[in-house]
Amino acid sequence: MKTLFYLILLFPCFLFSLEIVSGMAHYTGEEIVLDGGVVLDRGEGRELRCARGHLYPQDHLGEFFGGEGCEHVRYTEPIREHLFVMEAGSLAVRMDPKSWEMREMQANGGVVIASPLGKLTTEKGLCATWGKDKEIRHITCLGETTLRCYQEDEEVYLICYGDLFLDHEKRTITMNSPQNTEGEVEEDVQLFFEDGKGKMFSDHAVLAYAVIEDQFTPLQLTLEGNVRMYHREGPLLQYALADRSVFFVEKQEVHFKALETKRVLFYDRVNQLTMSAPEVKVKRDPSTKKDSVQGVGDVRFYLDEEELHQLRQRISAQ
Repeated sequence: MKTLFYLILLFPCFLFSLEIVSGMAHYTGEEIVLDGGVVLDRGEGRELRCARGHLYPQDHLGEFFGGEGCEHVRYTEPIREHLFVMEAGSLAVRMDPKSWEMREMQANGGVVIASPLGKLTTEKGLCATWGKDKEIRHITCLGETTLRCYQEDEEVYLICYGDLFLDHEKRTITMNSPQNTEGEVEEDVQLFFEDGKGKMFSDHAVLAYAVIEDQFTPLQLTLEGNVRMYHREGPLLQYALADRSVFFVEKQEVHFKALETKRVLFYDRVNQLTMSAPEVKVKRDPSTKKDSVQGVGDVRFYLDEEELHQLRQRISAQ
């Protein structure tokens, strides 16, 4: 039979109550050992379930583990009207010594965070910190990370094979691809971004976003390093190769740029438009839903033999 008890920890500055349901509990004077299926209820829908755990009251630290009968650690946290659910192999959390609000979290193993805003899966684990306003400040994801977001009934899909860092104070997500021994990023581990209109690949990326009416809203996506774009929408089919691109979400405009000694290669198969230039701008007209393409600098409307071979190689890879 489960044992229900209330743990009341008295410190000089505060009184904290935590309801714990556990098959077994043992207090050593320094730590509380929990086993046999554990539920920690902090009220207001904040709940943690696991197979076993350790509480270190004086250090304001808790460590929780999955196991028999509860394979994953499961943590639920309501943020405004959204319910975030996280599952991980193990979890370590550090609390504020006065308020006992979450300040730091480290999750290991395959970590999944799900909410109505989307779903994040990371292969090795993540570290997160909270501010005094209970808002997430930073999240660092380690190993392969997949992010699915939903906006206007459209799914946005992103895979990062390296580290991903979310800075919620600056409203940016920075993503990096792993490098080989020669310091280069191989194509099969590039960042991969896909929505209903196409795909983009790059070595590095920074996504700037806003939170508008509790909705995650992308503002600008900057891609750097071996950028490839594959855009398909209805009959429209476009390809681009560049060293850098900036996608302005609200304006529906993309700027492709090349390094000083290189060129942007652009191909529109439907309109039979081929372009080689230091910079190419593609802009969507909101009324007609048609794209206009503008070359900047020394523009050529043909590709030389080397450029043509390069573009064909990349197109065939799609």
